[in-house]
Amino acid sequence: MSKLDKTSMSKADKKLIITSIIGSMLEYFDFMTFVFIAPILAELFFPKNSYVLGIIATYITITISYFFRPVGGIILGYLGDKYGRLIIFYLSLLLMAAPSLGMGLLPTFSQIGYTATILLIILRILQGISIGAEVPASVTYIAEKYNHKNYFFYCSWLTFGSNIGIVFASQVVRYLSNYTSHSFMYTYGWRIPFLSSGLLALIGFYLRKTARETSEFKKMQTMKAQNLLPAKELWYNNIPKILCGISICMIVSLSTSVFLIFLPSMFANLSPQNLNISTNITSLGSLV
Repeated sequence: MSKLDKTSMSKADKKLIITSIIGSMLEYFDFMTFVFIAPILAELFFPKNSYVLGIIATYITITISYFFRPVGGIILGYLGDKYGRLIIFYLSLLLMAAPSLGMGLLPTFSQIGYTATILLIILRILQGISIGAEVPASVTYIAEKYNHKNYFFYCSWLTFGSNIGIVFASQVVRYLSNYTSHSFMYTYGWRIPFLSSGLLALIGFYLRKTARETSEFKKMQTMKAQNLLPAKELWYNNIPKILCGISICMIVSLSTSVFLIFLPSMFANLSPQNLNISTNITSLGSLV
């Protein structure tokens, strides 16, 4: 594998990096916004009998979306093998933007009752499926696009974009909480981050429209090397590697989820005044 001179990237390389950053940023901006405004969602979309139960139900909803991430990877991964990497490169953005816009327009529990709760959970599950598709789709696309170069360098920008998305989500929520009233946050303010994701999606679609299918997929089509059940073949032939990958991902996901997401969010739940501190902690941790 030849070494990449990072200072001599072509215009197409730079555009692909920007595209990847925006895609990852959008995914995690949408995904994490839900976490940061969990206290508000708990009051608006669950029965008001108990605030604590509402918070627990909201975090259960967040947890459920994590379980659907592998589902998104398996389903859209299969479609990517069948119809092309580029289609999934677009579709994953759409799958995240659409549920986020839906959340921003969703009626609350006081308006339509438990229907609002069910719709919120469904939209959150769709977000989980989307983020489970975006990451492997982007990594596969970039790895195949630069299979003769240092694609580790290119793929690292996906993580950078994810962290920037977390920073933006935390700071947008902090800004809205600081410079708007309590009543505004509970009527329209909480909707703003979800609705603004539509703009990021348009930017992502615009930048990705010039992308081209990878040569590796074209080779696979020519060789007709497609399997009807690729997930089955994957498990049968690569169990040690899969278990190793799952273990590594569990360490990363648990550490980031606990220290950058759940603990700061729970800290903010104790008092509204803690929101500034918790969002800044999350931003700092993401940047580091």
